[in-house]
Amino acid sequence: MDQAASHRHCSLKCLLAAASRVAVIYRRGPSGQTCLIRWDRAHDTFEIGQWFKGSVYPDRSSLAPDGEHLLTFMGSFRPPFSTWTVLSRPPYFTALALWPKGDTWGGGGTFLSDRTFALHHGAWPASLGPGFSMPEGFTLLPPGPAADERIARAASRDPQAWRLIEGTGSPAPTQAVTCDGPSGFRLLADWKADDPREPRRWERCVEVVRGDRHVPLAGVGWAAFDGTGDLLLARGGRLLRCMADDLPAAVDAGDVVARSRLLADFTDLTFRPLAAPYAAASHADRHLPVLDSVTKTDRQARKTMRRLMKRQAARSDG
Repeated sequence: MDQAASHRHCSLKCLLAAASRVAVIYRRGPSGQTCLIRWDRAHDTFEIGQWFKGSVYPDRSSLAPDGEHLLTFMGSFRPPFSTWTVLSRPPYFTALALWPKGDTWGGGGTFLSDRTFALHHGAWPASLGPGFSMPEGFTLLPPGPAADERIARAASRDPQAWRLIEGTGSPAPTQAVTCDGPSGFRLLADWKADDPREPRRWERCVEVVRGDRHVPLAGVGWAAFDGTGDLLLARGGRLLRCMADDLPAAVDAGDVVARSRLLADFTDLTFRPLAAPYAAASHADRHLPVLDSVTKTDRQARKTMRRLMKRQAARSDG
């Protein structure tokens, strides 16, 4: 497989713990399959975890400051929940607690401490899914101005938090985000139309900025500064680290990549079922989300529907 094809094959999005050297990686690919990976940033070692067949939204997910628990917004768009936010222990999606959402208007949550979090499920308190209870020691803040203020205050204290920059562009208004790094460096990410003829198609563009100097990181889908000041990059299924001392000398994207060390290549990972070690056998019905909920009945129903649609199309042509 050539390099360009491997970049299309999968993508990586990462969440870094604020108070530890733990991170989680959402590895997506092929479309509709996501693998969760635990990353020890102190030693750059990795633990491959569970897969999920469905939609996963890393941008609406949150890792606890100590890295021990994870909130993920995800969905199968099938009964009983369609979409939901799940509390789990990385690198597993298996639910310790689960809050049904039902749509993609909002969803997910934010950790404010190791065991305190808020959900983004709307103005009314979110209800736990059937059979679930709040794990001992956790606190869910009720929605409202107090929770919003705590979320904003926590973000303002984080020197590496992304800040929204309102902007305008053509053919439609765009939004950009920025975060600070070491020695006057910062990251800038925005979304631009990758084809002027198709304005609804957007591509995320990441740049390293220092003063008036902008270095676009072509092919980089995710980037962040580590607590050490190193620049972390994801290109396709490959994860790289550019040391803080090497970054000032980099003159372009190719130079940044050339100076980076390859930490891992997850391009060739394939789906495998894996049960979480904390999933009790007596709670098998709580092993949510299921790894593959497409049953034989589902496939037969879809096949029947396709046959009916073909017959209707044939009658219309006649």
